Amino acid sequence: MRHGGDTGRWRYPLTPLPTEEPRIRGIEVEARDHTEAEAPRAPAMAIEISALHVAVVALDSLNRYDEYRDQGSEGQVDRAFLSTPMLEGMVEAVRDLHGAHILEQTLSFQGIGGFSFAFEVARAPRFQQTHAALWRSASPHPARHPTLEVADFDWQAARRTTEAGGASMVQWDTPIPPPESDRLLAQLGAFPEVHAYAVGRSFLGRPLWAADFLPVMGGELRSRAKLTALRPTVFLSGRQHANEVSSTSHLLRLGEALVTDPEMRKLLNRVNVVLNPILNADGAQLAYDMQKVNPDFTLHAGYLGALGVDVTTGGGRDAIYPESRVRPAIMEAWLPDAFLNLHGYPSHEWVQHFSGYAAWVRGRTTVQRSWWAPRGWFIPGFSWVDDPDHPEIGEAQFAILDVLAESIASLPDIVALNARQYGRYARYGRQDVEGFREGFRSGMLTYLSLRGRLATGQGPMNPRILTFSATTEAPDETARGAWLDLVASAGLAHTSALVRAMAAGDPRVERKAEAFDAGVSRTMARRRPVVFPGKD
Repeated sequence: MRHGGDTGRWRYPLTPLPTEEPRIRGIEVEARDHTEAEAPRAPAMAIEISALHVAVVALDSLNRYDEYRDQGSEGQVDRAFLSTPMLEGMVEAVRDLHGAHILEQTLSFQGIGGFSFAFEVARAPRFQQTHAALWRSASPHPARHPTLEVADFDWQAARRTTEAGGASMVQWDTPIPPPESDRLLAQLGAFPEVHAYAVGRSFLGRPLWAADFLPVMGGELRSRAKLTALRPTVFLSGRQHANEVSSTSHLLRLGEALVTDPEMRKLLNRVNVVLNPILNADGAQLAYDMQKVNPDFTLHAGYLGALGVDVTTGGGRDAIYPESRVRPAIMEAWLPDAFLNLHGYPSHEWVQHFSGYAAWVRGRTTVQRSWWAPRGWFIPGFSWVDDPDHPEIGEAQFAILDVLAESIASLPDIVALNARQYGRYARYGRQDVEGFREGFRSGMLTYLSLRGRLATGQGPMNPRILTFSATTEAPDETARGAWLDLVASAGLAHTSALVRAMAAGDPRVERKAEAFDAGVSRTMARRRPVVFPGKD
């Protein structure tokens, strides 16, 4: 777009401007009274963002159109020399449109008083910055995000009932569909330790949810940056492949334990827990509807997203699936220390063991053939760090891996299940010389990378930030009744063991205070990874 100069014309197509993502440099907040219509169930006093201070980098400090008009079109020149006067003109144009009651939701949001823009040129001194303000229009974009609410739920009574040994809020008899998961997450959100919130919508428009489990805090605002600097964070996400049903069941049961079991609740003083019970809500609903008709089938149509491919396919800013942005967004917000991607099997589309149906076992790749037989509870691939500059990362990774193995070995029924299926896989799997793979860590089937890697990477997945990341597999397509109870108990055992381990470790928080003429500077940081008992 172009505004200003001699033409005042809008000429550009709706494509991103050639600049970096704007940076938020500061936030001004104020307390104010709100009306019942704005937030009917909120406290009388609310916190509003009065101004967002945003920095935008331009390519030039001068309009160059007159200088280069003979060498390119108006659009080409303006994009090649994106200037601070042009950006100021854009803000002025939006302000004029708001005044004329046109496009009033553009850069105008309920709950934000306005934007204060600082336009700067790359590598130029700060004094060359220019500024422009854009205040909220009369009809801003509504800020009503989906919320989870449940009527007539007494969380204090639920806590007393569970502590007294009463029935759990979360049933383990049948697969949990999205509406039931949402209701249970709403009930958990009523507890003061839980903040349940929307993280997006599915391709078909179903809301997607996550919940933070934290100690009770007096203030209304919470800083995730501060919380993750004080203690480690565990992020658990389930049902990417939505016919793999047990993860939703045991994640919700874990959430219940974190707010109703006194010992588990104490752990929240030492570890932040983030739960995402269902990533693939469209597939979960389809699989649930199908299991009503064929409860013993694997229901592979629910494995995928609404478009027939995995919901993590084609991420980024212009994602194929909105679902693919959920985990990266949570990762960026929390920078967790440990992440589990909870999966299941046994057969996907390929074969049911001993059914006489061989399908693609010999007609497709080794990786696909490798799923031909069940193997109990296992970790299909674990990439570990072997870096001489960061030996502590590998030590922490294997300490956590051993904790998971010990938790699985603590359940006699799961030990029996694993022994039976490990043995069956060895007996029949060795016939496929090329595809057979087997390796154990502390008695748990674990496919380790053959060599460790350096502690390098980009963003929250860098092992210097994310110490432990693994996918787990349970034979739960499609589990129900006693079988669901069995595999979900294994899920609850290893996720709760991970939370306990992270809480028991030394987070290595470092605090510094330095005095100067006008006051004191205080800083706080946490060295990763968490150091576990028995490790240097």
